[in-house]
Amino acid sequence: MSEEEFTDLKRSEDLWINHCEDFLRRGFIPKRWNELPEYIKTERMKEYYIQLKRRIENERSN
Repeated sequence: MSEEEFTDLKRSEDLWINHCEDFLRRGFIPKRWNELPEYIKTERMKEYYIQLKRRIENERSN
């Protein structure tokens, strides 16, 4: 992967994470992992979604 491709992918990940966080702030739940586009299913996003799931479950239990 070239540096430009890596930068584009990281930017896409950052945008998606910001999108998810905005959804949460407005009281909505973002798309589930299996509904994401394939290009965004990276290790970083997998870790984010694992943490996101925990946060949502903790919020629901409170």
